[in-house]
Amino acid sequence: MTGKITNAGRDAIRDFIQSEVAEIGVGTGTTDPTKTNSSLENEVESARKSVAEADAGTGETVFEITLSTSDANYDDVGAELTEVGTFDADGDLQARITHSGIRKTSDFEVEYRLSETVVNT
Repeated sequence: MTGKITNAGRDAIRDFIQSEVAEIGVGTGTTDPTKTNSSLENEVESARKSVAEADAGTGETVFEITLSTSDANYDDVGAELTEVGTFDADGDLQARITHSGIRKTSDFEVEYRLSETVVNT
């Protein structure tokens, strides 16, 4: 017996995911993410931002934040930005990603765009 998620079901899952992500945080941690992570390894507390949501297509939700010229700068943080995570309204970590280092300075802004896609092919 086989089954499929319908287009309506796919969009309902997308809408649920979109409604659950409230904030994005960044940090300087470098260990590999695990399913048991409950926080970023070394979050830059002052850089957690409310997400701007944009439904980028069928089944896809894009979450965005922008770190301004005064947010999370290397001279203030003391390390390169190397991790990002999504948080729900209760502050619980939902997903964590590590990336190559960004030596953020007051000379530029950084935009994080995280995409989650529900596929029902």
